[in-house]
Amino acid sequence: MSTQPDTSASFSSRPLFVRLDAEDRYLEANEAYCELFGRTADQLLGNWFMPLVHEADRDHTEQQMQLLWSPPHACDLINRAMTVRGWRWLAWHAEAKVNAKGEVVEIEGFGKDVSETKWPQPELKQKLMRLLKLLQDMEEDLQPDSPLQETLKQARTQVDDIQADLNRAAGLSES
Repeated sequence: MSTQPDTSASFSSRPLFVRLDAEDRYLEANEAYCELFGRTADQLLGNWFMPLVHEADRDHTEQQMQLLWSPPHACDLINRAMTVRGWRWLAWHAEAKVNAKGEVVEIEGFGKDVSETKWPQPELKQKLMRLLKLLQDMEEDLQPDSPLQETLKQARTQVDDIQADLNRAAGLSES
């Protein structure tokens, strides 16, 4: 094993592998996965994987993983996860292993860190979120019958539309 630290490029390009039981609990994780999440395989074993997934991405992750329960028992998804390097975008291909009765007995996930290409302008999203917060604060401070309420609602709708466009460009939205 090298004593040199991983560079960002080599760290994010290492393939990730996990094996889960039918209840989405860890059975196995490769070294790259363990290093990315700062845990040993023993620490992961038997635990549910979802707490590592960004809260905003959990519903989408669960929806995609439902595809594992029917043929062809495979799915692809991208989500954010809390790692030793902060929130990272991970792309996954998962395949379910089924028994003779066609019941899912385990899931194998093959992943990679796609953060460098997923959101090339994180500062844009941060600025958009600050603008949305400012608009929300202004809307709360105005009287309900203020003529500016409608203008603020329109501005907020525009910000929401921009955010939806960015999410679609990042692959987070189906539409």
